[in-house]
Parts: sequence; C-alpha cells; structure tokens
Amino acid sequence: MSLFKFDKGDILINRLRTHAKSEFFIYDGDIYHNNTDKTSISLYDGLDGSYPFIYKGKDRVYLKSFSKTDFDQAINGHVFAGTYPQTSSISVNLYDDSQILSQTDLYYKVLGLKNSFNSYRKKSPHYEFNSTSYGNKYDNDASLVSIPSCFYGSSIKERTVSCKFYISGTLVGELKDEFGNGELVQVGPENSAGSGSVAGVVLYKEGFMFLTGAWDLDSGHTESYYSGADNPRWKYFGATKTGIPSSSFGIEFQGTNDIPVMTMFTHANKGELNNSSNPTFVESGQNLIEQTGSSVYKENDKLVIKNVTATPFNSSGSFEKTTYISTIGIYDEEKNLIATAKLAKPLRKRERDSYTFKLKLDL
Repeated sequence: MSLFKFDKGDILINRLRTHAKSEFFIYDGDIYHNNTDKTSISLYDGLDGSYPFIYKGKDRVYLKSFSKTDFDQAINGHVFAGTYPQTSSISVNLYDDSQILSQTDLYYKVLGLKNSFNSYRKKSPHYEFNSTSYGNKYDNDASLVSIPSCFYGSSIKERTVSCKFYISGTLVGELKDEFGNGELVQVGPENSAGSGSVAGVVLYKEGFMFLTGAWDLDSGHTESYYSGADNPRWKYFGATKTGIPSSSFGIEFQGTNDIPVMTMFTHANKGELNNSSNPTFVESGQNLIEQTGSSVYKENDKLVIKNVTATPFNSSGSFEKTTYISTIGIYDEEKNLIATAKLAKPLRKRERDSYTFKLKLDL
C-alpha cells in the first residue's frame, strides 16, 4: 500500500446550495406530505438504524415503553427496541378579530412575530404589523400557517410559494409569491374573483404564511370553516378541522439548504502505483519464499511479473508493469483509515499513465 500526503491545493471546502421541494395537502383534518399517506415526518427519516434499543442484562435496565413483566420473561441478551416519538408537520391556526385576545397562546404567537413582520417592510408595505391601510396583524381575521424548519432549511426560496384552494376538487383560487417580495398574489383561476389582489405574506426565514384575504372565492358554496358557515375565503385557508368535506388545500414551496462539501484531489502520477502485493501480480508456479528457517526469512527477489498486456494478434504484447486501481483510502494523521472511495470499474494504471481522482464528501 502506498501513502501520499495531500498538497495544499488538493483539499477544497465549499458550500453546495440545494432547494428541496415540499408539498402539503390538507383535507378533512389530515395533512399529507409529498403525495404520501404520511401526516407527518419523523425527525429521524433517512437515518438507518436510528431507534432506541437495549440488551437485557444483569443491571436490569430496560426502556420505559416495556413492562417489568416483559423484561422478566425475556432471556438474557434479548434486544428491547423502541421508536423515537419525534415527528413534525405544518400547523394552521385560524382566528378572528373578536376572539384573538381570548386565545392567549395564539395571541402571543402572532404578537411575537411583530419584529419579524416589520423587518420585511422594505420588501412590501403589506408586512407592516400595525398599518392604517392593511390593518393590525393581531386584530384581523387570518390564517397563520407554521412550517417547521426541517422542511425548508435556512429559508423558503423566494418565488417558489404556491397556495391552492379547492372546492370538491375544483381549483377556486391560487396564490403565488411571483414577485419575490413576499406578497401572496392571487394568480388563478384566470379572471376569478380577487385576481391580482394580495391575500397575505410569507416570512421566508421564519417559515410562516399569514393570510388575510377576505373576498369570496366561490359565492355559491358555504362551509363551517371556523365558527359558522361562510363562503370560502383565504382567511380560512388550511382549515384542519373535520366536517368540511368539500374543501381541500395545497401548499408548495422550495427550501434553501447550504451543505458543506469537502472536495479532495488524489493523484496517481507517471511511474507511481505500478507495484502490487497481490499474489496475482506475478506469474503463477514460482516460489515466493527463497529461504526460510529458524533464523532467516528471505523472499524471492527474482519473481517474474505477470504480463497482462494483450493484443488482438498475440496472447501477449510488449511487457508493461500494469496494475488496476479499485479503491482509494483516506487516512488521518495517525494513519487510521477514516474513509474509502471505490471506483465503479477498476482503472488500468500503466507506468506511462497519470490520473487525478476527484472525491466529494457531503459533511
């Protein structure tokens, strides 16, 4: 095995910006994520073997999710495995101006966003928390959609937000932040009531959508979205209560995640890596050991290397020392193997060949 030290320019560390798409569908009290039957996601999704477990031993320690009887009846060495309860999903809070003060938790939740709303004022006047033109955020009928950061990363990407309101499967309204200034503007259906109007705003970094649009989206339909029967309006968007079977809601957006990436360049230069300790590197039938005894051990230094160079016309061509690179190992300062990279197909390396391998590691 040959060890080489990375040169100064062989290791680069940068960030890869990704924009993962998320879709939510709300119907009859349930919230579905990315067109699946999951109403929430586990915070441990994608981590194989991520679950609590313990072996039965003499210390008589066991998980609280199992009873003492279960523990006593199990043999020593039995594995008690559980599950992590941590899950996450979006949430929707509806409120009207007459009841917000009585809903203490919701009132302080909205009031706690005051500085966040005002920090976006340079984008649009619709963010003003106390506005004579657009009303007070805590004193308006509204729908507050809360999106946990595990769905969007560091921020929601501008110009990717879409909110859709359906009645019996028919689209009656769609909002988009098509200008990238946080305003959720009604863009469809074409020539529908409220087209071009601003129905709410997005807090991109905080993961909130605040909808106050009060115009009728379908004057011929009524449902009990909140405290009484009413026509569908944006201020009722995302209602998660049961008993409104005709209405459903869709939310789409892209998040922003900056992933640290380490790029490493390894080199196989001319005249390097053309020897191998693999027994198949030499011709078969030779004595690998020339002399051995109680006080001596000597390997045969005249072994004939196998000629693997072939031509279409002869079984072998002119001799060339040839190896095949299949694996690259990364070692720390103490020469401990910390990572390996395998080639999809072994690469032929002759003395006249020179290669550079590019390895990328997402941190």
